[in-house]
Amino acid sequence: LVNTVSFDVCYGDIGKLEKLPGVASVSLAKKYEVGMFSAKEMTGVLEAWKMGQSGYTGKGMAIAIIDTGVNYLHQDMVQNTENAKYSKAEMGEKIASLGHGQWYSDKVPFGYSYVTGRNEILNEANVHGYHVAGISAATGDEEKGHISGVAPDAQIFAMQVYDSETASGGYTDDIICAIEDAVKLDADIINMSLGQDNGFFQSDRYMNAAVNRAAAEGVFVSTAAGNSGISTD
Repeated sequence: LVNTVSFDVCYGDIGKLEKLPGVASVSLAKKYEVGMFSAKEMTGVLEAWKMGQSGYTGKGMAIAIIDTGVNYLHQDMVQNTENAKYSKAEMGEKIASLGHGQWYSDKVPFGYSYVTGRNEILNEANVHGYHVAGISAATGDEEKGHISGVAPDAQIFAMQVYDSETASGGYTDDIICAIEDAVKLDADIINMSLGQDNGFFQSDRYMNAAVNRAAAEGVFVSTAAGNSGISTD
């Protein structure tokens, strides 16, 4: 999606890199944060649930959640395999082609940590992604104290971009890698509930390019708008 490479270098060496043949530009990786807010009322989830018989259950769809991780072990993260987009065998072929990642369950057929380079998607240091996954596709009964998602028949790709021990991460290069893999895995939706604190906005043309090209490939990209802001409108 984006013709870039990522390196850990000393800040003082950026000027040297910019002078190398074939280098168009050098940019610092931006850092994005996650925020915990009540999403169901804000996004109209409750109204969507009331539509019940609309048929929009996420059947045959996959949502790539680029976040802190996904709790694939949760009792409400189960999948009706008749409505799944991918079987274990089908996803196994895609993972083999990709060269990294792992099958976790029928609900979470793919997961990978882009910040550590390991097959891990649990993250007790920051459970924001758990909430996002639950809002998206959990299958529990809320009347019985469980979690019900907007699209319970959808499968989840767990694209972890925050470290499970330190909670650090959220950098542009890891996020772009996750976006590219989501497209390769034929995700229908990419969800990025990420943002930057008020007063610290930085333009990020490479991230914008990756998002725009993913959209051009037919993927619906849902991004946070004002996670750290308050609107009076």
